[in-house]
Amino acid sequence: MRPNRGWILLLALLLGCATSEEPQVQPDLEEHLTDARSLTSAGGPEAPGESLTDFEAQVLQIRNDWQNRLGAPESMLTFYDFASPEMTKLRETASGDEFPGSIENEVTLDMLLAAAFVRNPELRAAQKQLQGTVEQYSQVTYLDTILRQYVSFLRTLNTRIGPTLPMDQVQKRFPFPGTLELKAAVVGHAVEASRALYEAALRDLVTNIRVAYAEYVFLAQAIVLTRETLGYLEQLEATVRGKLAAGTAQKAHVLQTQVEISSLENELITLDQNRETVRARLNTLLDLPPDSPLGVPQDYEMKAYPKTLDALTTRALQEQPDIRLADARAARMAAMIELAEQATYPELSAGFAYMADLSQATQGSGRDRDAFSTRPKVKPDPWFGSKESYLREVRESERAALAKATAMRDHTLFRVKDAHVKLNTARRLFALYRDVQISQAEQAYSDAAASYSADRVEFLNVIDALRRYLGFLLASDRAKRDYHQAYARLESAVGGPLDRKGN
Repeated sequence: MRPNRGWILLLALLLGCATSEEPQVQPDLEEHLTDARSLTSAGGPEAPGESLTDFEAQVLQIRNDWQNRLGAPESMLTFYDFASPEMTKLRETASGDEFPGSIENEVTLDMLLAAAFVRNPELRAAQKQLQGTVEQYSQVTYLDTILRQYVSFLRTLNTRIGPTLPMDQVQKRFPFPGTLELKAAVVGHAVEASRALYEAALRDLVTNIRVAYAEYVFLAQAIVLTRETLGYLEQLEATVRGKLAAGTAQKAHVLQTQVEISSLENELITLDQNRETVRARLNTLLDLPPDSPLGVPQDYEMKAYPKTLDALTTRALQEQPDIRLADARAARMAAMIELAEQATYPELSAGFAYMADLSQATQGSGRDRDAFSTRPKVKPDPWFGSKESYLREVRESERAALAKATAMRDHTLFRVKDAHVKLNTARRLFALYRDVQISQAEQAYSDAAASYSADRVEFLNVIDALRRYLGFLLASDRAKRDYHQAYARLESAVGGPLDRKGN
């Protein structure tokens, strides 16, 4: 009987497996991992070790400089001066637990700004985002080296199983200075973008505080004026009732006075509700409960009117955080494209050994193929595929980022022009009410009230004169509020204080 060939082959296979030695993979892997751990321990974030190159140590020094600057953000941010001795003291007070009680009776704009700088959650989030972006410098220095060490080991490991693994070029395995410089540039632009976002968050916070505080001051003054006008109407009602008892007035005059009183009382309720809304807005910006008590606001002087619009537009193009953010994103996209091109388009080499198939034996008695292929098996346009499509996509994204930067410049110029016009309008209206109309309306009301007591004018003339006088007082305070708000928005559009030298 002939033996079964299947059993013979199975027996030979088992004997071969029993006599062959298993590949020693684990010790090599442990050795590479040990080298990676020694690399990270030798060059820690605080003290670069000897394993780091000069450029890598320079990258870490940049990261450390950013961390030192983030330790004192009041000296790094330029939109508003939070480093002065007065603001430093206010910031220390705002950091304590007793701060909510310190603003229950009286509050100033500087107190609110200092507290918002310390307590606002959105500003803290922007700061943490910047800190996280700065940490990417460590990835430029350490992560790529560790990953390349591990990948280079796996790429050259001949396991005789699985798909074939091509051998990458050496410049694609190790972070050479050119590649590291590009990666550091990408991170640098990302950090600049995060800093611009931080500046924009501070700009929006300061602007919102100043706009809300101007409204808060106006409502407080409007409530006082309305109550004083109610006092005038109550005195006028007493005069009308006296004349009615003497038979020299009509009952309709009393009814007209009561209508005016009820109308102002309703207006007073509306003003008080609006003040509560603004108070809740300010408390929210300070990370306090909306119903927290907020004291009487102190009025503040109007800043000088800036006349040089051209100088403001020039400054806005240089200092506006939104423009710097758009430019940083476009520059980061360009650096990423250059880095992707290096990874996608390998440099030309003299032979086919760079594409050698190392998963098969190429020498010895058990070789599977020749060391060099007699005819190259290279597809036409080998580098055009998914990576090329990705590069085309990011190039279009770069063009979009550049267009967005241009659009942001145009938008900034419009914001500066619009805020400057509104500032000029509020200034002229305030001067008109303060210098001309208020004094004339007050004199007209005094004359009408005296003439009515002497029965020389109609009662409606007195009511109209009082209503006009109150309207001019409120319009004057409203124009002052508009001036403060337009000034804050103009500084927001410019990207910094308007009272710097040269403006």
